[in-house]
Amino acid sequence: MNILKKSFDYCIIFLQFVFAGFFLLLIIGYNVQLEDQTFFERGMLSENVRGIQLSSSYLKSTKNEVVNLEIPQLDGEYALYKHISDEDTETVRGIYETSDIFHYSDYIESGRFFCDEDFEKQTATAVIGSNMLDYTYEEDEVRYYGYEGELYEVIGVFEETGEQLDNIVFLNLAFLLTSMDNYGLYYVDSLSARQSEMVIDTMVENAGEDYTTSFVEYECQTQEINLTNENMLICAMIGIILTLCVTVRFYVFQQSYYIGVLKMCGYTKKNLLILFLKPMMLIVFVAYCIIILLMNLLSSGDWFFFRPEHISTYHYVIAGFFMLFGSCMLVAGIIHQADTISIPQVLKEG
Repeated sequence: MNILKKSFDYCIIFLQFVFAGFFLLLIIGYNVQLEDQTFFERGMLSENVRGIQLSSSYLKSTKNEVVNLEIPQLDGEYALYKHISDEDTETVRGIYETSDIFHYSDYIESGRFFCDEDFEKQTATAVIGSNMLDYTYEEDEVRYYGYEGELYEVIGVFEETGEQLDNIVFLNLAFLLTSMDNYGLYYVDSLSARQSEMVIDTMVENAGEDYTTSFVEYECQTQEINLTNENMLICAMIGIILTLCVTVRFYVFQQSYYIGVLKMCGYTKKNLLILFLKPMMLIVFVAYCIIILLMNLLSSGDWFFFRPEHISTYHYVIAGFFMLFGSCMLVAGIIHQADTISIPQVLKEG
């Protein structure tokens, strides 16, 4: 009977570690950023990006005056983007670059990327991702992309990457500034934060009284990921609280009589440590393997709350460490009872 009871206790502990460890891994994966995000994960912007919102001044807007925006002409390499739209299936940006500092040309499958001549002549040109070909049409062997009543000649198409680049539409910003409203959100990016700040400062200076300006911090996370983080946080906290409650109530406290008997039989704290630690380590190891198996199975499906790409090897290591730490604390709580329990009490309970 005692063997059955111990087996049942170990099964309960095993299920608790699987349950809590799984949600612990999720909460770590979704809320702890351990690796630098790649250029594509940051929405094709580097960590040096700076944003600025240009709005119309009151007097200019009431007079319906057309306000021109000059592209900063500075030494150094930088890219200037105008944020036009950012949807799941289509991202449209105006772009101006002093040079191809982010190596977009390396991803061109057909045609070419923008060059200095395109910006100088303010040509109505575009470079698009592979998924955007369906939104173009061809005439006289020239492909066009239409946006806001304007036709842009597609001079280049990016190769398929599986990244945001597949849905991108880059429009020549030099042409955009002459053909549409110049108000809106702009991002300056470069290989150095100082260069980005210099360009932003120049834009503010050029804006003068024609615009009101405000600085904007770029955020690359989408609303979907934010909601997922919140859901995972709630689930993980519930799992951890339930594990602690069940473990303390049905395992640690119920070992007092068993420990007293072992103590009466001459077991030392070292003997007790070995006796409890070995099966606990085995439980943690098997539970950890089950968690890895579950994660692999879930990653093969399309789950509304599950995004396995956020979980890396480092997250697995941290989750495993906390599982080991929890098991050690559990064993330590049991062994501690060897100091508090008395043999007469054990004989009385027996």
